[in-house]
Amino acid sequence: MSSHRSADVDWIEMDGEVVLFDGEHLHHLDQPAAAVWMSLDGDHDDEAITADLARRFDADPSAVAVDVADLLRVLRLRGLVSG
Repeated sequence: MSSHRSADVDWIEMDGEVVLFDGEHLHHLDQPAAAVWMSLDGDHDDEAITADLARRFDADPSAVAVDVADLLRVLRLRGLVSG
């Protein structure tokens, strides 16, 4: 599945981290979560994002897959991501 950032969310990248503003709340994403956010352009499916992060952070792909799925679930629930 390809996910993408909601057009209604303003965001800024600072020092490898991302701060999101949904019109009501600020959301802080650490570096790994920010890397996911930056990949949510609709062109990369969740599996490609997971593989890229596992390489970049030299992490176990199965653990990264769980973390990416959890993050995307939360971002979708908050209306920050669709797809």
